[in-house]
Amino acid sequence: MLNILLPGAGHIFWRDYLFGIFVLSIALLAAALFFVCLVIALPTVVKIVLLGLPLVFWLFTFADLRRTMHRRALATSRSPNTATAYLLVALIFQAAAPVAPLNFGLRNRPHGFLASGSSLAPLLRDGDPALAAAFPYFVNVFFLERPIWHKLPSPGDLVRFSGDDGQVRIGVVLGREGERVSVVDGSVTGDGSFSFDKVGGRLRLQGNMPLTAVEPGSILVATLNLGAVDRAYQVPIGRLIGKVYRLF
Repeated sequence: MLNILLPGAGHIFWRDYLFGIFVLSIALLAAALFFVCLVIALPTVVKIVLLGLPLVFWLFTFADLRRTMHRRALATSRSPNTATAYLLVALIFQAAAPVAPLNFGLRNRPHGFLASGSSLAPLLRDGDPALAAAFPYFVNVFFLERPIWHKLPSPGDLVRFSGDDGQVRIGVVLGREGERVSVVDGSVTGDGSFSFDKVGGRLRLQGNMPLTAVEPGSILVATLNLGAVDRAYQVPIGRLIGKVYRLF
């Protein structure tokens, strides 16, 4: 458990200090490489190598830790209070350290909400529990004030966003910056590069929208009224909250 929460802590607990510190150093290096891969565009093969080798090494440490436990347990006594103290430190590390997976997950956790109204039925009905997850599009890291985008929303995605008036809404992405989009009898077409007439494979679109150019740095999102296009919003990507998923 210690080796899961804080790599190297299991070895340090059994007084194998040198190797425990070495394992912790490799884990911190792997965390640094992970953030480098987020900031710098690297080939997929390079990312696999940079992040895969530390992972393989970490898995190997469990076998070594098992041998250490059997070897040191006969000569070294560790009290339950000491074990509790080590576990507490490992938990604090996961929750508070910006390089820890738990802290990263909390920083990028999805936001839960209850759907209001049934304008998106059958995708979302009034009172349905749902999540708005930013991770499909961007991540927040501790050393940058702005999120790191790794993918723009695709036409047809159901997203949650904040409007100019500060009100939070849910809508369907119709297009991205630089594209010209129109809706004719429920069929969405963007510069001839994409076309769709359903959202989530279940909600068939209706209505019309004149040819509209998507502004730079924005996405075009339409709110719906029982499947019909109600209003289109030019949403700056900074106001996007996340992709919407219904829980059940």
